[in-house]
Amino acid sequence: MITKDTVERIGDKFFRLVLRSTLQVPYKSIILIDDSKNNATRQIIREFSRNYSKEVIISSTEELRGIKSRGFARQMAIDLFLLNFSDDWLFFLDDDCIMKYGWWNEASRYIGQQDVGIIWCINWDLMPERKVLLSKLNIDYETDLINQFLIRGGTHDTLLRREALKELNERNIRIPPELHILEDAYLFHSIRCLGYRFAVLKTGVIHLNINAIDANVSKIHELLYLYTLYKYGIKAITIEHTLWKNTMSILRSLIVVPLNTYAAIIGNRTGAFTGVVARVRSRIRLKIIALKFLYKLGNPPKDICEKILT
Repeated sequence: MITKDTVERIGDKFFRLVLRSTLQVPYKSIILIDDSKNNATRQIIREFSRNYSKEVIISSTEELRGIKSRGFARQMAIDLFLLNFSDDWLFFLDDDCIMKYGWWNEASRYIGQQDVGIIWCINWDLMPERKVLLSKLNIDYETDLINQFLIRGGTHDTLLRREALKELNERNIRIPPELHILEDAYLFHSIRCLGYRFAVLKTGVIHLNINAIDANVSKIHELLYLYTLYKYGIKAITIEHTLWKNTMSILRSLIVVPLNTYAAIIGNRTGAFTGVVARVRSRIRLKIIALKFLYKLGNPPKDICEKILT
């Protein structure tokens, strides 16, 4: 588990529910990479480990150019797994995902299939915004979540086969530290490019995902994100980027999903209308920047496997 200020972000009660939901999985050990500013997350993990007889390794990452890199943290967890354990599978779970009942029953069907290197379950949103927005755009919610994984990868609730991770390590294929956001995409495609199959399951998790859309993203961060997509040949089909696939996307989104619809989706949250306006403005800004930036860069690498394996 990769964490940062978990208790402050989602609350200790929700985090404890996340941990208890994992008890359906027959695991013995926990690897925690925690970059929180205090020990609250670690204390809960230690308490949980004592109560349920789990071995626990707790570590943290070093800063990379003044920031904590999630790519570095995830690679660190993989390294600790390969070095300290002999288990056949490493299971990543986000700290804001509650595993639904039956998750393990569905996932366990693929454990013995040697050609399966990745087992991923759908991350169903706790909040309704994405589902309602997609329905307004005539996009099927479940299909969109799966399509996002196929392009973007995901480690919300993902099992990774040891042999696949070991082969990546032997080939010196490591998650680039600069991939603070897209590290899961790199990891997914790395294993897929080795020839392993992946299983997509539908029981899934309930994902709190309180920061699904951040309207306060600077132009510099947007450009860096787009450049990273380009550099590694990763395509983006998240909601935000779906809206700038063509020149009509923003116009269509504004027509089909007017401001009062957004406000109704969000409900009575503080500053709902202001937040809606900020989201729309952010999407328009991102659309314009992306079109200009990607036009200058040209087409990204066509084959991400060639990019990773070489």
